[in-house]
Amino acid sequence: MWFCVGLLKFVMACWGGFVKKVERQYIVDEKGGKVAVIIPIDEFEELLEDLHDLAVVAERRDEPTVSFEEVKKRLKSRGLL
Repeated sequence: MWFCVGLLKFVMACWGGFVKKVERQYIVDEKGGKVAVIIPIDEFEELLEDLHDLAVVAERRDEPTVSFEEVKKRLKSRGLL
C-alpha cells in the first residue's frame, strides 16, 4: 500500500511545484491515521510515466550532451528536417 503514497511523494519531491494537484482520497486506520492513498487511474498512470522519465534522465545523466545545432545538423543529414 505504501507504493502509491511513496510514488506520489517521490514525484512531488522531484518536480516540486510542477506537479499538478491530483484528486486524492485516503484510506485510514482505526485511529484515523492515513495508511494509503487513492488517486484516479489516469493520474496514477501519468505519475508512472513521469517516474519512468525521471529514471531515464537519471540513467543518462553522465552521457555527453549534444548541442541544438548538432541535433539540427544530424536531422538534416538524415532528411528528417
